Amino acid sequence: MDVNIEKHQTADGNYEYRASCDQPGYRFMLLGKGKNATEADENLRQNLEEMKNRLDEIIDISKVSA
Repeated sequence: MDVNIEKHQTADGNYEYRASCDQPGYRFMLLGKGKNATEADENLRQNLEEMKNRLDEIIDISKVSA
């Protein structure tokens, strides 16, 4: 699976990091935002961890349903 990470500084001086994948079967985009690059990176990492936790919950639910 290919994941792209784009780093941008917005017009107001804040930072936005975007992790995305657009492949058949894998389509997502996560954002990390902050007042500086360090904050944006940390926010993106937190959002990735949150996504992982949610996916783990889905896996657990599907095991119970099967």
